[in-house]
Amino acid sequence: MARPLTRAESSGRSLRGLVLVAASLAIIGMMVLRQVLRPAFAPTEASLNSSGLLTRRHRRKPGVRNPFAVAKTYYVQPTFADGVASSIATAAGTAKAVLEVVKTLPTAYWIDTITKVRGANTTTTMEGIMEDAPDDALVVFVVYNLPNRDCGARASSGEFCCERTASGACDLSTRENADAQCSKGLASYTAFIDDVRAVLSKKPTKRVVVILEPDSMPNIATNPIPECAGSTRAAYIQGLRYAMQQLAPVATIYLDAANSAWLGWPENMRKFAAVLNEITPTPAAYLRGFTINVANYDMLGVQCPWLSVKGMRNDFCLLTHNADHPCCLDPCGMASKDNPSNNELNYAAAFARSLTDTFPTFKPRFVIDTSRNGRTDARQDCSNWCNIKQAGLGVKPTSKTANESLVDAYFYIKTPGESDGCSRILPDGELCPRFDAMCDSIDSIADLPAPEAGVWFDYQIKSLAINAIWAPHNNNPPWIQAGLRPPKASKHDNQAADPPK
Repeated sequence: MARPLTRAESSGRSLRGLVLVAASLAIIGMMVLRQVLRPAFAPTEASLNSSGLLTRRHRRKPGVRNPFAVAKTYYVQPTFADGVASSIATAAGTAKAVLEVVKTLPTAYWIDTITKVRGANTTTTMEGIMEDAPDDALVVFVVYNLPNRDCGARASSGEFCCERTASGACDLSTRENADAQCSKGLASYTAFIDDVRAVLSKKPTKRVVVILEPDSMPNIATNPIPECAGSTRAAYIQGLRYAMQQLAPVATIYLDAANSAWLGWPENMRKFAAVLNEITPTPAAYLRGFTINVANYDMLGVQCPWLSVKGMRNDFCLLTHNADHPCCLDPCGMASKDNPSNNELNYAAAFARSLTDTFPTFKPRFVIDTSRNGRTDARQDCSNWCNIKQAGLGVKPTSKTANESLVDAYFYIKTPGESDGCSRILPDGELCPRFDAMCDSIDSIADLPAPEAGVWFDYQIKSLAINAIWAPHNNNPPWIQAGLRPPKASKHDNQAADPPK
């Protein structure tokens, strides 16, 4: 049984307690100071708990600052500049003049294979680019290498698979004996993401934006085909979760959210939100927001006032008396399909509102790909996406957007001049193994063979230059506005030719 303390014992114990409290406060103060002095973007192994999740203390705060606005300059990719220079050598007139400007513009660099991650003394790898980029320049990467990549098409299939066919291609069929969780493909992908994180961690003070996996979320959210279900869906969910968790401490992350003609309907937005909630119930912990219109051609447009008759849907353009308003310009006929997202600015506004049902505190920002959406009348059918022959370069990369509280930047995310996909016959005369019928559409370049996705397409970059519209909200390039004949563009054989019709 304990006895009562004497006054002397009580006083001594109280003094020792005060000393311990003071020592504890000193230690806490040192820890706080150490954390304050830590470089803003420094990654740390301690940022991951035993389950691989980011701890709250070390998660970046994606919503604090716009990386495109605070950067002093944007990194110009040497490989892009070299590609443009090669086309300038055989260009003339309008095409040449425009391309001289284009080669100075920043673009994102796509990390779509393992070989593009590591490697010094080169600007064809993430590691080399991080070494080459000035300290005050923002570097933008697209990470694009999920297992069974591009499940909704064939033009951009990747190197990681859940299962393989006898020919070595990804087997997207749903077989009973298939690896339902895509364990082999995910093992390769997580190792790939670990490499990406390790490379970015070497330069903790550099500003880096990472755009995650274009088309992946939209495909599994809205594409009701077997190829995007089963193990592919499992791979996308788990792969995206892992990528967000691992890369959030070392870069500002934007997840891809397709475009207005794909997810513009409220129901499709809800489906996207449901899948995002499967990946994480707290997207604000990892994401600053979303990229839209990546590698597509949907117009930038003008943002409409919000007029909701049906809950989260903006009905401003769906009401006939607003049809002539500039924000309701609708070259793709979205209103006739009951889609209120007739342009990318309206889509961003609607998408942000739609997420509040599932994520009430998430205030996402957007980056719009303007690399090829200068002309609003480039397509007869706006579902076409492959090597559009009448497309033109859009607004140059900038953080000065029409709504800076919603849109962080317009940026060239898809590299202008790189093919969307091959024609049936490749330029060397061989059959293309990854031919997609969408690359033979009525709107696609058909004058000459197109190379495989990601390969430089000289004819396309010259056509994009001739049709360039760098000022927002203008439908036609200068030669159309003036009623002139189109300038000449050179083909691969350097002979003069009219631009594609």
